[in-house]
Amino acid sequence: MARHARSTKGKASSGKKKSGLELKVRNDGRQSGCTVVSFDFLTDWLGEDAEDFLKGISRFSRRYTSAAPTYAIRRILQYWAMMHRKRGWKKPKDTDANNFKLQLSELRRSFYTDETEKGLALITTSNKWMSFVRLIEVLVVAEVIPKITIGAYVRAPGKSEIITERQSVVDGAAVVSVPKSFRPDKNSYNDDLFESISLTASDEKYLAEYTARINRVLDTIKSCALEDFNLLKSKQAEGDALIKNTGCGYLTDMKENPWLMRYFDFSTRRHYFEADGGHPNLLGNLLSVVHHEMGGIPKPHRKFKSSDRRPVSNSGNSHWQYVARYGKNKLIPYLGLMNSEAAAVCMLLIMIEHPRFNSTSLYRAKIEDADGFAILLSSADGNNLRLTVKKPRAREQKSEVLSDLARDVISKVMEWTAPIREELRKQGRNEEASNLWVGISSLNYDLKSFSEKALVGALYMNPIWRSTGKEEFS
Repeated sequence: MARHARSTKGKASSGKKKSGLELKVRNDGRQSGCTVVSFDFLTDWLGEDAEDFLKGISRFSRRYTSAAPTYAIRRILQYWAMMHRKRGWKKPKDTDANNFKLQLSELRRSFYTDETEKGLALITTSNKWMSFVRLIEVLVVAEVIPKITIGAYVRAPGKSEIITERQSVVDGAAVVSVPKSFRPDKNSYNDDLFESISLTASDEKYLAEYTARINRVLDTIKSCALEDFNLLKSKQAEGDALIKNTGCGYLTDMKENPWLMRYFDFSTRRHYFEADGGHPNLLGNLLSVVHHEMGGIPKPHRKFKSSDRRPVSNSGNSHWQYVARYGKNKLIPYLGLMNSEAAAVCMLLIMIEHPRFNSTSLYRAKIEDADGFAILLSSADGNNLRLTVKKPRAREQKSEVLSDLARDVISKVMEWTAPIREELRKQGRNEEASNLWVGISSLNYDLKSFSEKALVGALYMNPIWRSTGKEEFS
């Protein structure tokens, strides 16, 4: 809700430029709980009526828990002020009701046109305009503008007028003469499509052409995800070999070495664990520390306790610090453990292989029910594997026999999550352990059931996936 409206006119200057009109509005998404929005332009536009206008905006903002609606109406008010100067309109309070309605109608037409020409989606523009219409209702009650009744002349277009269902277009059920976006060069009903779809071409030939383009996009995504998945498997195999060949003989050597040189490998004349020490088996040494001393899951050497500002040792073995120095996230793939980036790759491959499993149902999948019975995987026809997930809202299940690739992926998911799941159960976190997507956090050493936000964010962790086509990666 709005905290208060304030004006800084007439106050002594402190060396900083002060806002003429400001509004502090509630914003639960910020730590402070509020956001200060500037409305300086109201003074130049409305003069002495600006204060009353701001009070009306304050009443409008009280119903919201974020600043987004206030920013939306500020954008339109700024546009209105520009139109006022450009068209030579009278101030709202000095305009009669009929002319004021005409102004609002012209403002709507011009605002939609300009926003669309900038490439903004019509649904985005409509969301802003609907907030503005609510503000108009508040200003009418506050008697800041002429007394009018909200009607078709000012309302935002209906959803059916700005969004067209793809199947209706393909079937030719809706005959359109112009694209719904009003821009022939942006002839798409949805800005988020991998491939834009025409709203005017609706024959079988175009459908076949569009389907082919979509398939090429999906094949590209699958190829990239499969490459990453195979890389994860090869790193795990490499890590297993390094751990096996390294063993834990270094522990005996460290005990026999002089204290000040306990981490020095006299056979190679190199430090066992220093990242830039040049040891030929550096990776194997670090992986062996995690495998033999930490139980297979990286653990911190030092951590802070809330009661003490000084770090305390968690291990008694100071060489654990070298795991953190090297970067435990670099070691995760070699240890065969699940993290959010690996989970995102696996989810993509399963969804591409089996489109019936959408991201939500797959993300919420559990391997067992409250009684401990397996519910995710089951045998099908003896040789095949069936994956079953729940649809909580629909109160039904989705189930499919897995393809060879999907079966390989899900088996690796179960393998990479098994150590994490076992540790969660030891900690008494059985409910979390029953989730399919569990792993180790990329930010710290916490074991967790991945949130939807973490899985989506993992798609952007890979610099190749963040590229925009300006760079080529081999």
